[in-house]
Amino acid sequence: DLIIDPFHRGALRSRETLARQSGDDRLPVATKPQILTRMLTNLKRVYVKMQSFPQARSVADLLIAVDPSAISELRDRGLLAYHLKDFSSALRDLQAYLKLIPSGEQDEDERHDRERIWEHVKTLRKRVASLN
Repeated sequence: DLIIDPFHRGALRSRETLARQSGDDRLPVATKPQILTRMLTNLKRVYVKMQSFPQARSVADLLIAVDPSAISELRDRGLLAYHLKDFSSALRDLQAYLKLIPSGEQDEDERHDRERIWEHVKTLRKRVASLN
């Protein structure tokens, strides 16, 4: 197997060379979905930074297709839809996110996130109702 070494400008390395350099015989192996998720997450981050929200939303769609259990991507896709004024899609995704996140013990950041998303949902419900 040849491995692309991102820490050395994409140099091709053998598993043996990397094991020798790291001092560990058991190098972690990433699955194809894990590699794809990592690449798509990086791409989404670039699109958001560039404020290319339609493209970021398309990448979020792909991330959900790769891993339907990635509820944080459901939240992100809902927030991107909100940014794009696609209020019904935003409401659908954010409500689904709130139903799926664990309601047990949460740290302060998780509670703040839940409250922030709940406020968006309340606003979206009013907007969607006013459009009908």
